[in-house]
Amino acid sequence: MKTIFSFCLLATSLSFLADPPHQFEDTTIGLKISKPASWRFTSSEEHLENLGKLKKIDEGFKDKLLKYSTTPLVAMNKYEETFDDLNPHLKIFIKPLGELKGQDPKEIVRGNLAELEKVFKDYEVVQKPTDIVISNLNGAYARITYTAGSQDGQSFPACSEFWFVPRGNHYFLISAGTPKDDTTGIRLEIRDILDTLVIEPHP
Repeated sequence: MKTIFSFCLLATSLSFLADPPHQFEDTTIGLKISKPASWRFTSSEEHLENLGKLKKIDEGFKDKLLKYSTTPLVAMNKYEETFDDLNPHLKIFIKPLGELKGQDPKEIVRGNLAELEKVFKDYEVVQKPTDIVISNLNGAYARITYTAGSQDGQSFPACSEFWFVPRGNHYFLISAGTPKDDTTGIRLEIRDILDTLVIEPHP
């Protein structure tokens, strides 16, 4: 199974600011999404910095992350990067389907979750891969929890959600990261953000 999730399990990534300032739109790709005023778009520099902060769980896995880490189409955080906890975030990637074309999205997600289980502490699948429809496109969704660590020795009980959405010869991978114990309703905020997502059926 081709691993596609490893590059999106980091805290922040890249975005391009759009007009209006709380909306991102790429007319070439055919995607737009809006964020709350309290959230912030993030930069490529922050993405690279957070790659460097990744705790050395497994050197081979870290090397793979660095090798396959790609620039997200858009990403946003709830807080500034100085936030002293797991910073809630949402990222959207687009990549070619290649050999994955025609496969059941749930099976693709299931195979990738099996790879993640090998490297993360306290790993648990909270929501098994299930069919979803997002912006009128069929895809799959799953949610996991695990313990995230940083090089300064801190650890954070974390939750990651994934939406795998094929379109034509490409797929969108949406990932969201939040604290495991979501006492402030951040995952509901993420649902509200995703409600603004528009993916055109053809670019």
